[in-house]
Parts: sequence; C-alpha cells; structure tokens
Amino acid sequence: MTEFEAASLAIQQAALTVSYWQTSLSALTLAISSGLILYGFRLMRLGTEQRREEANQHHTETMRALEILIERTARD
Repeated sequence: MTEFEAASLAIQQAALTVSYWQTSLSALTLAISSGLILYGFRLMRLGTEQRREEANQHHTETMRALEILIERTARD
C-alpha cells in the first residue's frame, strides 16, 4: 500500500468517524427539541385548565351574587 492509499484510507476513516458523531448529535438535538416542544404543550394545557377553573369560579361567584340580588329585590 502506498503512502497515498494509506492517507486516503485514514481520511475516509476520519470522515466516517466525524459523520457518526454528527449523526449522533443530530439525533440528540432532535430528541431534546421534541422534548421541549412536548413540555411546552403540557404547560399550555395546564394553563388552559387553570384559566378554565378560574372562569368557572368567577361564574359561580357572579351567579351567587345575582341570586342574592334577586332575593333582596324580591323581599323589598
């Protein structure tokens, strides 16, 4: 094997190693990005549920205040 062939094989091997690490890092980046997106969706869902509960509580308080107003108006 000539020096040129040995150097070519070494370069190919190095390129394969770099390609392997690039692929691994790309997969890791994809996994992390997907996890962050799913976490963001979870936070949005929890925020929506919290706002729904607050709206229901506000509605209940408003209806109770309306009932009290109707009762007081009916007595007078």
